[in-house]
Amino acid sequence: MDKKQEVGDASKCIHPHQQEALLAVKKQLDDIDQPNIALVVLPTGCGKTGVAVLAPYVLGSQRVLVLTPSNAISEQIFKAFGGQEPQDMFFVQREIITKDKTDDVRPSCTLITSTDQIKNSLHNELLIITAHQVAGSSRVRIQDISPENYDLVIVDEAHHYPAPTWRTIVNHFSSSKRLFLTATPYHRSTQGYILKDIEAHLAGLDGNVPVSIDKYFNLSLRKAIDEGVIREKEFHEVGTSEFVNEKTAMQEVSIKIIQILCEHDAQDPSVKHQAMVLTQSAEDFGINSARDFFYEYNAIAPPYYHCEMYIAGSPTSVLTKFQNGATRTLVIVNKLREGYDNTNVSVAAIVRNVGPKSKVLFAQFVGRAIRKAHPNDPVTAAIIAHKLHKQRNNYELFHSVADEDVIVN
Repeated sequence: MDKKQEVGDASKCIHPHQQEALLAVKKQLDDIDQPNIALVVLPTGCGKTGVAVLAPYVLGSQRVLVLTPSNAISEQIFKAFGGQEPQDMFFVQREIITKDKTDDVRPSCTLITSTDQIKNSLHNELLIITAHQVAGSSRVRIQDISPENYDLVIVDEAHHYPAPTWRTIVNHFSSSKRLFLTATPYHRSTQGYILKDIEAHLAGLDGNVPVSIDKYFNLSLRKAIDEGVIREKEFHEVGTSEFVNEKTAMQEVSIKIIQILCEHDAQDPSVKHQAMVLTQSAEDFGINSARDFFYEYNAIAPPYYHCEMYIAGSPTSVLTKFQNGATRTLVIVNKLREGYDNTNVSVAAIVRNVGPKSKVLFAQFVGRAIRKAHPNDPVTAAIIAHKLHKQRNNYELFHSVADEDVIVN
């Protein structure tokens, strides 16, 4: 990616915190006396993808590998690098360049949708893969990709790093510069800080020599809201009692979702506001609350506030309709809990008991609603839960979780 000289002055076109993050990363990774790992923590909606796209140009990287947890996130990054339509490229979106200049800066890249493509794409300047494409029973293993191929490895949603598969992949490129990006810098299973995991691993590689990695850049959630980068948010706990059945709770949550979507539409008629609803799977307690909620909601909702389910086995057309605004409310179980970018989503409803140990899940899902649709967006993101599901404590801890669960010096 040696076309960085073609990119104009981006400093006036990106958020100040993105510029600060990139400068901090460059300072860290250019210092030969420091470990070749940098961490950027940005709340959901604050431009992690922009940092990922700009980093190779700032660092002068020639060949870049991007590791993601899902095909949806890979596609989002692919589009931001200019892999599809010119108007979707980050540089065009931020008016750093015009559409007619995209070929001058766009890296050669293939969106990997099957493992068969990987070996045929190793000559490209940019390779975007998901962890499962080079792990387990995959026909292509990470060992098939030479670590010398890439001078920069970008790890998106880096809170997955402590997982063995991710650790194996990332550590395969130990001689490359590695940039970790996340909004939730703690791991869902161990509740451990990512940097502590990295420090322990580096110490082990060096014969238990103590290693100390600084916190490179962290934009707190509170600062992001105060500076108008993302929406303010409000918690709505519906129901007068926690001693109700699931059906009643679903009906009361449905009514509240529709009410708030109507209010948001009235506040900002330029946006067709949408809601996402987190439910549980059929395996949880022997019920399928996704399907149950789908029926209860649509029995109440006006036709233009229709709800769809996007769960295992759902066709991609369901997501396309939601992305295009044809569906107002989307019920999910395990899909789209992280990395999904749709700024029309202003309501996040939780129709299940997300326990205290699942703070990553809660934080990620709430993040779906706090991205601004435009710079002057007047809407306050609504986080909805029923008393039955006991989510108030998770919400009250949200700021401290997002701001404190990062290693401090």
